[in-house]
Amino acid sequence: MENPAGYLWRVGQTSVRTATRRHHRELAAVVEVELQPLDVHREPRVEPALDGALADLSPQQRAAVVLVHGYGYSLNEAAGVLACSISTVRNHVRRALARLHAALEVSDD
Repeated sequence: MENPAGYLWRVGQTSVRTATRRHHRELAAVVEVELQPLDVHREPRVEPALDGALADLSPQQRAAVVLVHGYGYSLNEAAGVLACSISTVRNHVRRALARLHAALEVSDD
């Protein structure tokens, strides 16, 4: 073997790439799961109308707002999971929140 350090570097690179892809596939599967009805009796702090309001969003908007505000992902992390740019995620979240505010009759006061 001419360059053992180069070989180890390449093996490490491949391992990280494989793990990252697997992680993104698992997260994408979570995002694509159908929306389950919220159990308002188990979660008393959840707005009962939130279930229907989330269902009315586009799949991209719903995924972006759930990842960012539900799971606490950064815009960069959500962009990686959704395979889009950060500005696209930002736009989806902004539009989704505007639609949720309108549907739930929430004011910014």
